Amino acid sequence: MKNYETKLKELEEQLKIFLESPLKNFDEVKDIGENGVYIVYNGDTLLYVGSTTTKGHKRMADLVSFWDNHTLHKKLLKEKLGVPKLIWCKKGEVSPYSKEQLIKDGKFTEEQFKRRDEETIELIKTFKFRFLDMASKKSRDIKNFEHFTIAVLDPGYND
Repeated sequence: MKNYETKLKELEEQLKIFLESPLKNFDEVKDIGENGVYIVYNGDTLLYVGSTTTKGHKRMADLVSFWDNHTLHKKLLKEKLGVPKLIWCKKGEVSPYSKEQLIKDGKFTEEQFKRRDEETIELIKTFKFRFLDMASKKSRDIKNFEHFTIAVLDPGYND
């Protein structure tokens, strides 16, 4: 077999094992600090595939922390606010899609933003997850598997 065929077969086998792993709730994954790849579901709907490649960093907890810490959180919040884009800007920076500018333009109020963010966090806490521990793998291998999984599964919130 050619090298790429061997690699494809390995990735396919790894994905099969991953997809057969049990679903977990948010409380079961929020404190994971191992490197790996994760899948997020809302009911039976596959939403997002991500990875964590910084040992000790609790990436899953980022889902419910500051809204700009995780892409999925930001995308869900953007939908709840009804805006095409939402970005965080450092003090002094300006963007038509910054929270501050959108409030200034009357797209929503600070209170509406806070309420929608709280709703987003509560929604995320109802999601189900799969996590594949890849602590023994190199960062590049983790990213390759994440991208392979995204390409094969085509989750709605991955660009």
